[in-house]
Amino acid sequence: MHLTLFKAALKAKNLRLVREFELLRESTKDISWCAAAWWRDGEEQLTIRDWLLVDAWYRSRALSFAAAGDAMVPCIDMANHAQGEGSSAFFDRDAEGNAVLCLPNDKKYACGDEITISYGDNKSASENLFSYGFIDRDTRFTTGLTLDLAVPEDDPLKDPKESVSTTAPAVRITSKDDSVKWESDFLWLACVNEEDGLRFEVFNTTDGSRELHVFWDDRDITDNTGNLTKLIEDNPIWEVFQLRAVVSLQDRVSSQIVRLTNSTAWSQTSQGSDVNPDIRSVAQRLREFEFEFLERTLESLEKEKVNLLESEVVRSFLGGAILSEQ
Repeated sequence: MHLTLFKAALKAKNLRLVREFELLRESTKDISWCAAAWWRDGEEQLTIRDWLLVDAWYRSRALSFAAAGDAMVPCIDMANHAQGEGSSAFFDRDAEGNAVLCLPNDKKYACGDEITISYGDNKSASENLFSYGFIDRDTRFTTGLTLDLAVPEDDPLKDPKESVSTTAPAVRITSKDDSVKWESDFLWLACVNEEDGLRFEVFNTTDGSRELHVFWDDRDITDNTGNLTKLIEDNPIWEVFQLRAVVSLQDRVSSQIVRLTNSTAWSQTSQGSDVNPDIRSVAQRLREFEFEFLERTLESLEKEKVNLLESEVVRSFLGGAILSEQ
């Protein structure tokens, strides 16, 4: 998955699983039967590879029920996936809350037909690959992806912004009916500055330690920087903040397109190497899906930027900034 967005997600997942495994060991090493079965004589009978396998089993078999969450259901969780109308059955809950496999009345079945369910028609190609290890053969495009973000290096508030953020440093981009939308609380924090109303203060606590707090227009938002999004929407220069976010996101999307373009060279040089052909094929499909999606996103962001530049608020703000520089 070299240079695709899947690489970052996989790295983050592996780090999380390593932390979980270490927590499991620390929490159970002094329990007699766990120590005997898993950590006998200082030798790990249970390894991180076992934990990775358990996670793969769970992710690939767990079913998601509305209002009930995830569950492991014998037999049903062994059903293979088929997308959309291709699935021959679906799972639900009965009046008593039990998981049941339902066969639609409008479908006909013959002896020996495979019973399939949908693992989620609205899931993107990368989500299916992440959870189940495959991309549906009928998938022709991806419906969303997540890009990691960072505060620009030249931002004097880079360190405190990243320190106080309570939201993931990422942006989620989705597409539906030719409309591209994006969402990121972190991006708004990265795009506002002291002159806009953002302020940081260090407080001394009763135990002698120090805490960094962040304020927006004198309102303490340290415990939930995600509130910043709603707060700045009421600001008179909200459209200016939008323009900053769009331009910043354009740069991030463009840089990812360059990375994917470079991955073409890797795909060509990997031919004939020890890379599994099936893995190479899946990686190439994912790269193509991501590339097409990012190009559409870039076009949408450009339209959004052009519309914002026509705003009287933005024009007035930019005009004042130019006069200040002169």
